[in-house]
Amino acid sequence: MPIFIFYLISLTNKFNIMKNLNLILLAAFALILYSCSSDDDNNNIDNGNGDIPSGELFIKKIESPHWNNESDIFHYENDILKFIEYCENYNNVSYFEYNGSNKVSKEYQFVDENFDVNTVNIDAVINDPETNVNEYIYEDGKAIRIDINGSPNTFFSYNENGLLIHISENYYPNNSYLIHYEDNKITQIAQTYFGDTVIHTYVFDDKISPIYELFNHYGILVYSNCIGYRDFQLLYKYPLFKNNVLTKTVDGNSKIANYLYLENNRPEAIIMTDWTGTQYSEFFTY
Repeated sequence: MPIFIFYLISLTNKFNIMKNLNLILLAAFALILYSCSSDDDNNNIDNGNGDIPSGELFIKKIESPHWNNESDIFHYENDILKFIEYCENYNNVSYFEYNGSNKVSKEYQFVDENFDVNTVNIDAVINDPETNVNEYIYEDGKAIRIDINGSPNTFFSYNENGLLIHISENYYPNNSYLIHYEDNKITQIAQTYFGDTVIHTYVFDDKISPIYELFNHYGILVYSNCIGYRDFQLLYKYPLFKNNVLTKTVDGNSKIANYLYLENNRPEAIIMTDWTGTQYSEFFTY
């Protein structure tokens, strides 16, 4: 595919980019034909056992001006993801512990109105009865269950090739996701919710999703974000797709994503358009 270089005005305030970004992308994408990725790359779920480039390429921040100027902020220690501030203005924070294989073992979810990564008392957080504890249960190197505060909550099943084929959730009756493959590639995902089933269909590009890249590396299967980019992952919280989603279609209604890529093929910005024509943008910092 031809490579186009975009020259953008240097921005001091990322929120101001929204006024110009739509026009730039509309003109640029008129020249670019996106296609699904090759069979070697598209829709491949690795479930936390894959490799990742240097940690300097991890996401540090996702900004979402459309969603009340919310941001998800990622904090690292020696290239290890330690904290995520979800919906920064709502004071939701997650702290991660890892097992000997450097895969997540526990996620502690808490609220801290004055959170500071340099001064947080993590022992107090862990021992606080108000903290929710998500514990990953493994079998043969695969996460098969997440327990919340000691109670089995979310279950994961795999096929003979080690690919994730089913997710079920205890806290929503009959809420489950059935993932269909052909030649080890996803063809569709059927979501059953309170007895009703809907089919989710996706089209991907050939670039690695930065969300997948990060969470797959640490085996984190649930991303409890509050911003719009979640719509272009599995459904709203499972960061499982290897490539970036171009379209998501449910019941004949599609959402479309256009990406502005950096030279290293990681998205710097994304413009999403839903079936009503409403657009919203998000920005990535690495």
